[in-house]
Amino acid sequence: MTLDLPLHYRRFYLFFIRFALLMLVVGGLAGILFQEMTKHLGFDSVEPGVRLEAVYHLALLHGHAFLIGVLMPIAWVGMLHIGMKLGGTEISQRAMRWVVWTYVPGALSVLALITYKGMYYVMRVSAGDRDFDAIHGGLFGGSRLLRGLAYGLSHTIATVGLFIFGWVLWRSLKKVRA
Repeated sequence: MTLDLPLHYRRFYLFFIRFALLMLVVGGLAGILFQEMTKHLGFDSVEPGVRLEAVYHLALLHGHAFLIGVLMPIAWVGMLHIGMKLGGTEISQRAMRWVVWTYVPGALSVLALITYKGMYYVMRVSAGDRDFDAIHGGLFGGSRLLRGLAYGLSHTIATVGLFIFGWVLWRSLKKVRA
């Protein structure tokens, strides 16, 4: 049995379900990465406050991978489907393409940045560094411009995808009455 859906809805559903499945694996691997990279930073070798600062950024990766890679896309598929079943107007293929081509690269770049920052902090503390201002300043080879561009663009692009999805779904539901 196939659902009575426009082809572009089916493609959107399939893409984001497959993306979410892939991101389940990435989220699990992020947990393994965290455990393996931080196991030598035990409380017997690094002071508790330093340990927390060293592992915090990498610890964020596991949850972010699940949130932005799994939960958001599955929520979108659910909202889109329920919106259509409630009688919402059809969202255009073009709008859905914009959601995919902004959110996915933005989300993946956010996760890449969390990975980079987390691994960088762990490696620097493992090497004996304790000056967290210097560690943070050393990201992207010490270039504030590169750091600002990387974080600003990745988050902005992902947010644009979120905004487009919210906007087009809201508009699609405009005339729906309970």
